[in-house]
Amino acid sequence: MRGGVRMDGAASSVDWVAFVEQLNAEQGWGFAPADVLAYVAALRSLLPPTASPAKLRRVCLNYYADAPLVAALSDCQHPNYHAAWVDWHGFAFQVLYSSGWFASDDPACDTEDLAQMTLLELLRSLPSFNFESRLHTWAHAVIVRSAQRAGRDRCTARRVQQRFVMRQQNATSQFAPEYQQPTASTEGRVLSQLVHDVLMKTADLRLPQIFLLHALRDLTSDQIAALLQLKPARVRRLLGQARGIVRHSPALQAWCAD
Repeated sequence: MRGGVRMDGAASSVDWVAFVEQLNAEQGWGFAPADVLAYVAALRSLLPPTASPAKLRRVCLNYYADAPLVAALSDCQHPNYHAAWVDWHGFAFQVLYSSGWFASDDPACDTEDLAQMTLLELLRSLPSFNFESRLHTWAHAVIVRSAQRAGRDRCTARRVQQRFVMRQQNATSQFAPEYQQPTASTEGRVLSQLVHDVLMKTADLRLPQIFLLHALRDLTSDQIAALLQLKPARVRRLLGQARGIVRHSPALQAWCAD
């Protein structure tokens, strides 16, 4: 046996407990026996028993480094959920900047819109993250792919923005017909950011997330419920609450009056 891995012909069989205990001693993690068993359970859910020793070691080290952040990003009830996503909003901007999106002269390539879309894509993709790389490395690739897809689909994005403006027109009953003119795409981006800012000030930070998933991504209540691990009825109540806040927001009323 080498490093908690029994070599068995062409394949290997893992002594999971011995493997984690060895890494615990090597890395100085200070795990109690219960912590070792928790890591064994996590590893067994991520890897087959025939995984190579190098892959086992990589995944286990990555899990130690990134599992707390993944847990915070994945659970809207987690105490660090909001702070984690605020940090990742800044990370998305850094990736977009380093990838050259700030230098784009395409009016459809609004970086705030791209950041929001990439964060939504990160949220959707988190369940598939398997710790074979560091979380930031994986997320960088997700953000770049999402931005590239948005660039290719910018015509579709314009239509989505126009539908968003129409949704808000129905929700508030205050929007003037001028928002259906060719300037709707630009004004829609301004409006979506304003709505996002208004809802981010609420006590329940699920409201902007649910509202934008519904308005920008055109997801149903059932789809949002599955994504956020909520009951559909709860999503519908939160969506109704968000619509009420949008409808009665002084900032939005002032914007519509301009």
